[in-house]
Amino acid sequence: MFPINRQGSFLSLRGLNLAVLRHLASRGHAVQQIVYTYKRKIHEYVAEEKRNGIQTDVSRKRLNVPLAPHAIVKIRVARFTMSNGVGVVALDAPNVDKLFLKN
Repeated sequence: MFPINRQGSFLSLRGLNLAVLRHLASRGHAVQQIVYTYKRKIHEYVAEEKRNGIQTDVSRKRLNVPLAPHAIVKIRVARFTMSNGVGVVALDAPNVDKLFLKN
């Protein structure tokens, strides 16, 4: 059985998860999601929020993950809170791919 939204179309799993997180945040719970995304998507989100008059502060760090005895993959990590109260830890997709894909 798949959940259906008010318009009668099926919700994606991602959409359902975000809906649950938004609901929990609206009830005062601290919620965060880890996402696998691209740097430009974060910039697009922040720009859209700015157009709507909302300031979104993004903190950025690098996470060093050992790949081999003398190799490290540096994963860019961005943290911010969406306007709906859901916290986001965003892992940069191209860097994460390096952990799993052979060149």
